[in-house]
Formats: sequence, C-alpha cells, structure tokens
Amino acid sequence: MGLGDKITNKANETVGKVKEAVGDALDNPRLQQEGEDQKKKAQADQVAHDVHAKADEVKDRVENKADEVRHTIDEKLDQAKDKIDRTF
Repeated sequence: MGLGDKITNKANETVGKVKEAVGDALDNPRLQQEGEDQKKKAQADQVAHDVHAKADEVKDRVENKADEVRHTIDEKLDQAKDKIDRTF
C-alpha cells in the first residue's frame, strides 16, 4: 500500500465519520450505518496495511539474521577444515 492508498483510506474514514454524524443528526439510520461501515472498512484496510508492513519488516530481519548465521557457520567450517588440513 502506497501513499495514495493511505490518503484514500484516511479520506474514506473521514467521509465515513461525516456520513455517520449527518445520519445521526438527521435521524437517518441508513446513512449513519453507511458511514460507520465506510469508516470501519477504511480503518480495517489501514490495519491490514500496517500488519503487512510489520510482517515484511520481521521477514527482512529474519533473513538478515539467517545470513549472519550462515556466514558464521561458513567461517567456522573453513576454520575446521584448515585445522584438519594442518593436522594431517
């Protein structure tokens, strides 16, 4: 989700709040519910984006740590091979 999607979500949330308030003020349950639904959908979309972004961040951190561990294992393996070669 890019900046445009974030702006769209925020706009939909705001429009939903306005519809909800107008529906409440005019005693129009349909408009009030429509606004509440629009607002909640925009909020849910934003939460989904935030979760996805956090998952990507965690994935990157795990991949980086795995690369570090792989590098360390390769170094230790090379050291062990060198030690064996020197022994025989």
